[in-house]
Parts: sequence; C-alpha cells; structure tokens
Amino acid sequence: EKGLYLKDKENQAKVLVETAGINFTNAILYQEVGLIEETGVVDHYISDLLNKGKDILTVIIFDNTGMVIAHCHLFEHGKFYEDAKEVIAHEATLVREVKNKDRGPILEAITPLMIGERRIATLRIEFSLKDFYEKLTDLGKRIFLLTIVAISGSIFLMVIGINAMTGPIRRLSKAMDIIDYGRFDAIFEKPRRDEIGYLQRSFIGMV
Repeated sequence: EKGLYLKDKENQAKVLVETAGINFTNAILYQEVGLIEETGVVDHYISDLLNKGKDILTVIIFDNTGMVIAHCHLFEHGKFYEDAKEVIAHEATLVREVKNKDRGPILEAITPLMIGERRIATLRIEFSLKDFYEKLTDLGKRIFLLTIVAISGSIFLMVIGINAMTGPIRRLSKAMDIIDYGRFDAIFEKPRRDEIGYLQRSFIGMV
C-alpha cells in the first residue's frame, strides 16, 4: 500500500518539476538574450510555485558549477551546497526519497534545464512527506481496527454457529441422563430436520 501511494507521489513530483523546468528554462533564456528586461521573473515563478504547492519545502536552481542562482530564500543566492555536484551530475529527471533528521522525510525532484543539447542550469524541488506518512499511519490504524472488528465479528458468528450445532446435542445428552435415572416421562423437543434430528428421532423411538 505504501509503495503505491509513494509511487503516485513521485509521479506527481516528476510532472511538476518537469513542467516548472520548462518555465524556468524559458525565463532564464529570455533574460540571457535580453527579451525580458524585468528582473526577478525567476523569483516570481518560485514564489508562485510555493503558493500553489503547500507541501513544497524548497525550490532551488543551480548553475553548471553548482552555485545557487535562484532560491526560495533570497539569502541562499550565491552559495555552494555540499551535494551540489551530485545534483547537477544527473542527466535526466530524478525523483527520490531523502531522509533528513531536521526536516523529516523529503521527496527530492531534480531535472536539468536544457536548451537543445546545452544545459543551462539544474532545478531541484523538495517536497515534504510528513503529511503523507501521517496519513499513511492513520490509514494503517484504520485498517488495523477494521481487521480487529472483522476478526471479532467472525469469532462471534462462529461461536453462535457452534452453539447452534452443539445445543441440541447437549439437550439430547441431558435427556439421556434423565432417562438413565428412570425418568421416562422426559419431554423431548420437536426433532430437527437434519442429522441431529435423525439422532433425536432414533433416541425417542428407542425410549
């Protein structure tokens, strides 16, 4: 179950990072050739992404040296991260789960920003998986409770069925004990229409 939900989450992240990558690629290209004079277009796209995706933690664009050229936090511009070289080394879109002690489970989506055969930058978007795992835990608890209820119901029905089967036999056994003490006036219940009823009729006939 977890694998299916996580796979769906990964597919959504891949679609989002690749779609966003197209917009960022165009914005960077237009700025390079001077078609866009206004500065901050990339930052505007980042802000728009954060507003639409409530589970997005960070949006980062690295240049080909690994330096941060755009970030959802402006003070991160110009920095080099320890994992930057590994991030920019990927030649295709990559989506993976990353464990982080401080921020919890994270889904990381990386895609190169390409113009034809030329790579101009790399986009990385990090998604929080905290709500995902909380919902998965709640689902697991509900399934566990439903399983307990189903098992309890099955046991209850089984007990009722066993009592329905063994009740007439116990009463027949009690009647045998009564007759064993010489009481032949015991009142017998109406025989059933099954094998137990056949046994009852045989016993009544014997008496």
